[in-house]
Amino acid sequence: MLKKPAASKRASLPRAADYTKTFLKDWQRLSHPGRYDMVRLKEAMILLIANDEPLGAEWLDH
Repeated sequence: MLKKPAASKRASLPRAADYTKTFLKDWQRLSHPGRYDMVRLKEAMILLIANDEPLGAEWLDH
């Protein structure tokens, strides 16, 4: 299994909104080391915002 490079996992903040300081700190903390796929997280957040309903089965981790 090949790992993705850290740069491909980084993403800018989703949409312009009023972010709390805690959210911004968490986003920076999670995106900095490249351990988490922030692009996928951003996709999930946009789906939640756009649809205003629970995510589909492909997004469930268990």
